[in-house]
Amino acid sequence: MTQAPKLPWQGDSRKWGGYSQQKLADGHYRVSYTGFNKPERDTCAYFALVRAAEIAMLDKQESFVVSHESATTELEESNFPPSSTPGYWEDVPVVEYVSGPNGQVVPITTFRSVFVPPQHFPAYTKVNKIHHASLMMRYRGGGSKKITREVLKEAQKFSSDIGAVHLDEKVQKALAAGQ
Repeated sequence: MTQAPKLPWQGDSRKWGGYSQQKLADGHYRVSYTGFNKPERDTCAYFALVRAAEIAMLDKQESFVVSHESATTELEESNFPPSSTPGYWEDVPVVEYVSGPNGQVVPITTFRSVFVPPQHFPAYTKVNKIHHASLMMRYRGGGSKKITREVLKEAQKFSSDIGAVHLDEKVQKALAAGQ
């Protein structure tokens, strides 16, 4: 899983999402996952659960308890003013075929200058969806009990429009070793 960066998010890049975790008193953890536009809210909730399972595996716990689950979506509006790019000349390759001295066809690449006209972009608004999911996890007490290995084995099979889950290297080794 990818840890969320510390810097504030800018633009609509997917790379700013990820998990965060905070160890609280008595072995409790607050685990969250944030996605910007993608993954969707339900997938963010699933990724928070997978990160909780990774923490449990790293703490050598066979199971864990989840409570206080939440998933929200905020809309963030970015307004962009009108803009334009000036026209410019660009050299583009052109392949021409000529006859050689022995009658063979020989390709020759030349370059021609082409004028690219100015472009004008009207003002526009981009609406971004910021999905946030969080949960509390601990190893004892009330809540929804999860089996660490089962969650992680399922995560290894998971795939979505943003790709597959990449588990922590130590967790992968522990799963392979049957620990």
